[in-house]
Amino acid sequence: MGHQMNAGRHIVGIGLILISALLFLVDHAVIVCLQFEVSEWSVPPGRLATSAATHSSPLLNNLSTTALFFGIVYLIAAEVPGFLQRRQKRDE
Repeated sequence: MGHQMNAGRHIVGIGLILISALLFLVDHAVIVCLQFEVSEWSVPPGRLATSAATHSSPLLNNLSTTALFFGIVYLIAAEVPGFLQRRQKRDE
């Protein structure tokens, strides 16, 4: 039963990391789409990339970072029981 629970944590962890990547890509796709509407240069002048980055959504960035964090936590939580079990067998 423990193996099935770990598999579930793996799936959730990988799913959250995929959601994080999707949110990150959506945010950058919005920047690329809106880049054509940039009509002025940023301050200091000459940095179009920083001007386009103003179209970036802080909400999407925060959601992406949060999903990535929890995805990593779930993957680590899935690996800890197996690691402890292997360590215990090695010590016996």
